[in-house]
Amino acid sequence: MPQALDEMNWNESYESAIPVLDDAEAARLSMARELLTDCPDDDDRAAAALKSLVGEGFLMDTVPAEHGGRDASVSYAARFLEMLAAKNGSLGWLFTIQQGLHFLLPTATHGRCGEYFTDVVRQGALFAGSHSRSGLAIREAADGVELDGILQYCSGAPLATWLTCTARIPVSGEARGCTMMIDARQPGISCEPASYLHSMRGSLTGIVRLTNVRVPWERVYWFSDLGDPANRPQSCRYYGAWQSILMQGAVFLGIARCALSYAHDQLTRRRSAADPAKRFSGDLAIGLSTAEFLQARSLFYNRVQGLEQAALAGTEQREASRPWHAAILSTVASLAYSCVSRLVELLGGSVLVTGNPLERCWRDLQLARVAEGTRQPAVNLALGTFIMEQKQ
Repeated sequence: MPQALDEMNWNESYESAIPVLDDAEAARLSMARELLTDCPDDDDRAAAALKSLVGEGFLMDTVPAEHGGRDASVSYAARFLEMLAAKNGSLGWLFTIQQGLHFLLPTATHGRCGEYFTDVVRQGALFAGSHSRSGLAIREAADGVELDGILQYCSGAPLATWLTCTARIPVSGEARGCTMMIDARQPGISCEPASYLHSMRGSLTGIVRLTNVRVPWERVYWFSDLGDPANRPQSCRYYGAWQSILMQGAVFLGIARCALSYAHDQLTRRRSAADPAKRFSGDLAIGLSTAEFLQARSLFYNRVQGLEQAALAGTEQREASRPWHAAILSTVASLAYSCVSRLVELLGGSVLVTGNPLERCWRDLQLARVAEGTRQPAVNLALGTFIMEQKQ
């Protein structure tokens, strides 16, 4: 019988190449698990948990030292995202904690978002992530972009000092996929609660009204898979390599882990009533799926470690653009897909009822695979386009 999922600590090192977290980090990660365990379907509690983690210094470990934290660690951030994705096996969970992603991703730029990190250190998690941009007009300007219209945000937006919004932004006359970080304290921005609106998870949201609001290029982040970075404005940030690694790899691994945990629990409950042949076939299927998960996880974190080493030399973007980098990520996705599809077959069609944890895993893996298949093999396999389409 393969090792039980509850014994496979998510921050365990499966190969010597994967860094082992020290005791202090492990303690904070344990606290993160406890805080997030009971709120997979509640935006407000999830946001509160993230804010609490920041207050306790958890996410500060990913902030550059010059802004009050330690230097960014991609493997640390990736492990955190994998844990979050595993909470309910759904891409929706990552949408819910999008603000958490924006704490982690800019750290790969080694602290070039100075004002943003200063605010985080001094005031905590005063930010909000966009759920809808249907009422937003975006115009290109010489020093950035101009925004007019209305944004729908998760609750807490009226208190935010920074807002994040992912959208297609006009750059040199052509729409490009980017993420903006908007300073909410500038003139032309007002926030108000909107009790008649609900987010995808059902919690109350807020309305943000923008009038002639400017976002400079240095606060616009470029998705690696949505255009040639050579065509972007020089000051426009480019976190494509990190976006690819963290989003795609962590999402696939998290979903596969959630599916394995659910399937293991179901088989354990049925074990006493099953005949020996069924017990053997169940153990074999779980073993094969677990092996695929561990293989995918090993590939993923070896790749992450390679990017960390490249970052020290300032060559991470060139490293991430190599064709074999995309091939490795594609292998991780295929292994996760095979892992979950075997579990669906093992447990039968009844698990595909809407709302079942394994159904969510299966559905979102299929959607993500479709998104992946639309890209050229040599392009970074980020989920930027897919995320933006789902959030329209």
